[in-house]
Amino acid sequence: MSYAVLLAVVLCAEPAEGPIRVSPGMQEVVKVPGLLKIALGNQEVADVTVTGASEMLVLGKKKGKTSLTLWVKGSAKPVARMIYVDDGKFTELAKLVKEKVDPTLKAEVFGDKLVIDGELDTVEDYNRLRTLVADQPNVKVLAKLNPRALHIVAGMINAELRKQGLSGATAKVMGDRVILDGTVGDPEDIAKAQMIAEAYYSDFRSR
Repeated sequence: MSYAVLLAVVLCAEPAEGPIRVSPGMQEVVKVPGLLKIALGNQEVADVTVTGASEMLVLGKKKGKTSLTLWVKGSAKPVARMIYVDDGKFTELAKLVKEKVDPTLKAEVFGDKLVIDGELDTVEDYNRLRTLVADQPNVKVLAKLNPRALHIVAGMINAELRKQGLSGATAKVMGDRVILDGTVGDPEDIAKAQMIAEAYYSDFRSR
């Protein structure tokens, strides 16, 4: 019965505000004007104590995430927020992704992984993202290149292939990927075609 009640509370909650992030063993004072009471989803991940009429103390216990429901004076419905407990490494990387690549990208922590999702308008931004997270094994990139940009990239690759005399190779757009297709007999020419494709789009595929 308690699970059903908790689910009803979450479904009726107001749209969530920004997430709360804290490291294991660390505390964070969060200001919430008019705060009355709270309900925490997973007490193994964090602990939350209401310390006054306008603030609460959040303690990180172990890595993970938990929902937090807040009842605030003057609000008809409770407010939903998320608490993420991590070592801060992902937080800094997520900030870099938004600053150096694209502020519209979503970067969220799921368990022990940082998942980056969204759509990028240029291949330069896509390659910059790949370079930024290249040495991060716990980062999963789900972000895709805008389909319109893919066709432009394929055209640029094909123009360079023709310029280099590699008429047997062709770059094609298939779904959300650029595929290098065709017949090139010489191993050196195959390697050359792949280098050309990779120079324009690091995530191309050969068939």
